[in-house]
Amino acid sequence: MPSAQASPRIPIWLPINRREAGRVAAEMPLRVDGHPMTTLDISASGIAFESDKAYALGERVSVVVEYMLDGANFPLRCEAEVMRVEPNGTGYSVGARLILEPGQDGRVLRPET
Repeated sequence: MPSAQASPRIPIWLPINRREAGRVAAEMPLRVDGHPMTTLDISASGIAFESDKAYALGERVSVVVEYMLDGANFPLRCEAEVMRVEPNGTGYSVGARLILEPGQDGRVLRPET
């Protein structure tokens, strides 16, 4: 019987002080709790995105970033906690902290399975 292959992992290492993680302005497609959205910026410790929904502060959301690497699509999945919600005229600008689960050894984002 063939053995199950482990899904590839793309580690995203967090800096010692997560607040010092540099933000990168990026418009990338993503899904938040299954709904398509667009990123505003992303860092090793957080993500900002546009939404038509006002999330509650502290709410945990499932995030899948549609990440391209060398021409291949690698959907990256993580959990995040909503830290900021601001009206922006057409909806909301949402800032969320990526959640580091115990045992992840600094890796937050992982390919979708």
